[in-house]
Amino acid sequence: WEEKPHFSQFCGWMLQCRDDTHLLTSQFLQVVLLRLAFSCALDSDDFEGEDHPVLTTMCSIWKSGIYWGTHNGVEALVEVRTPPQNKQVVVMLRCVSGHEVDCAHLRSTIIKTVLEAK
Repeated sequence: WEEKPHFSQFCGWMLQCRDDTHLLTSQFLQVVLLRLAFSCALDSDDFEGEDHPVLTTMCSIWKSGIYWGTHNGVEALVEVRTPPQNKQVVVMLRCVSGHEVDCAHLRSTIIKTVLEAK
């Protein structure tokens, strides 16, 4: 997440389990990352005329997170952190000036995806 001066707004959200009896399972965390990769990082334009999706946006996926940029100047980073005492899903977003509404919409979409994952 390198610093870029043309981004005007930053926002974030975190889901954290602090009680040992309510841990986020590894399966849950994998489901969250896969759903985000499919529903958010893939644009609807990626499917047009194709039998399989082809990414048209910049996207990076690793074992504990996903990063992507949208066509409208919003970048998102979702990372799963597993410290010894708890587990967290961390969401960070940033956008260029004029796309604050798009940033807020994407944040709500990501939060909904995380909270609806089973």
